[in-house]
Amino acid sequence: MFVDKSATITEPQYEYASAPISLYWYAKESINMPIFQYLAFYQTLEFYFPIYSSYEAKQKIQNIIKDPRFNPNNDVDISKIISTIKNTSVGKSFGSERDQIKATIKVCIDNLELMSFFRAEENRFNFFAENKGKSIANQKISVKNTSSDLISEVAERIYEIRCRIVHSKSNDDNFEVLLPYSTEVQKLNYALKLIEYISRKVLITSSRPLNI
Repeated sequence: MFVDKSATITEPQYEYASAPISLYWYAKESINMPIFQYLAFYQTLEFYFPIYSSYEAKQKIQNIIKDPRFNPNNDVDISKIISTIKNTSVGKSFGSERDQIKATIKVCIDNLELMSFFRAEENRFNFFAENKGKSIANQKISVKNTSSDLISEVAERIYEIRCRIVHSKSNDDNFEVLLPYSTEVQKLNYALKLIEYISRKVLITSSRPLNI
C-alpha cells in the first residue's frame, strides 16, 4: 500500500455548531439512501437560514436609514422600516424559503467559486451544460454563460429538488413527488455533489476559531 510520507496532520483550528455538522456527517454516511442524503444536506443549510436571511433584510433597512431624506421623527419613514420587517420576516427568518436559500448561498459563496466547482470535472460540467438533469428539476444552471447568476439558479434548483422530495406545495408551485425507487433518483448524483459542496462551504463560512 502506498503511503504518502509528505502528508501532515494539523491540529483542528475551527469548530462548528453541533446540529448542522451532525446533519452533514449523517448525509455523508447515507450513501445508499440518496433521498435521505439530500434532505440531510438541505437541513444543514436550513440551520443557517435565520442567520443569513437577516443580512438582506438588514441591508434594506440600512438603505432606508441612509437616505438623506430619512427622518427618524417622521411616522411615514418609520412605517417604511416596520413594513420592511413585516414583509420580509417569517418566524425567525426573513423572506420566503427560496429567498433564504439564496441569501445563505450568497453570503458564503460567489459566482466564481460556483463556476470553478462546475468546471472542476468534465462530466459534471457536461451534465449541467446539456441539462441532463431536467427530469429532476426544471431549473437549468447556465454553466456555459460566464455572466449568468449562478447563485440564483443553484438556489432555485436546490429548492425545487427539496420540494419534490417532501412533496411540498407552496403558493402556485406544484411539485411532483420524487419517488425513492424511480429512475430519476438514480440521477441525483450530481445534485448531491452540488448540495454537498454548498453545505460544506456554508459550514466553513459559519465556523469559529476553536478555543482550547
